[in-house]
Amino acid sequence: SEELVKSSRDRGHEILTYGFMGKDVRIVSLNPRKQGQELILEAFGHRVKVNVPMVGGFQVSNILCAATIAIGLGSDVRDAIATLEILEGIAGRIEFVGTTLSNAQVYVDYAHSPASMSELLRALRPHTKSRLHLVFGCGGERDKGKRPQMGAVANRLADKIIVTDDNPRFENPNDIRKQIISSCVNCLEISDRGQAIETAIRDLRDGDLLVIAGKGHENVQLVEGRVIPFNDTEVAEKILKGAIT
Repeated sequence: SEELVKSSRDRGHEILTYGFMGKDVRIVSLNPRKQGQELILEAFGHRVKVNVPMVGGFQVSNILCAATIAIGLGSDVRDAIATLEILEGIAGRIEFVGTTLSNAQVYVDYAHSPASMSELLRALRPHTKSRLHLVFGCGGERDKGKRPQMGAVANRLADKIIVTDDNPRFENPNDIRKQIISSCVNCLEISDRGQAIETAIRDLRDGDLLVIAGKGHENVQLVEGRVIPFNDTEVAEKILKGAIT
C-alpha cells in the first residue's frame, strides 16, 4: 500500500486511508459480537460507535473501504458511517442462516480453496464461544492437489468436521472424500450433503458455530451429468425450522 500511496501522491491525487492504521477512517477498537461486530471509529474527526451486522474482520475492511470512498465522493461522514449498521451481506458469503434451539449459529459460505477456507475459519473463530463446526467437500474434475490441503486447513482450524460431497460431476465422490480425509484425521465422513448438514446441526450446542462451506449461493448439485436442485441455505433453514425430523 505504501508504494501505491506514494505513486498516487506523486501524481497529485488525494489520498484517503482506512483501517487500524488508517488516518481518515481509523478503527479504534473492534469487538466481535454474535452475528456482528461493534466498532469504534475515528472518521474524519468524528468518534463514532457502530454495530455492523456482519461477521469476519475482512468484511469490516471491505465496508470501511466502501464508506471511505463514499465520503471521498461527497457523502456526509455521519450518514456514511450510520449506513454500516443496515448493510446486508451477499447470499452465500458468510451468510447467516439462523440459530438452533440451543442458541448455536449456522452460516453458509462459498470458500472452496485452501486460502479461502483458512480466511473463513479464522474470521469466524472470534465469533465462536465454544466449538467451530465445519461441513465441506471438494468439487470433482477440478484441482485435485487442493483436496488434502483443504483437509489440512480444516483439521488445523476447525473443532468438528464433516467431509461430504460438493459437486463431484463425473468423478468418483468416494475418491474425492478420501483425498480430503488423507490429511483430515479428526473428521466424520457423510457422503449425502443434506444428511451431513442435518447431522452437524443436530450436534450443535450453546456457544457453537457451524459453517457449511464450498457451494455458497449455488442452487444445484452436479452428479454424473445430473443437475440436482440443492441449496445449502435452504436445506439448513428447513432443518432449523424442524421441517426435517
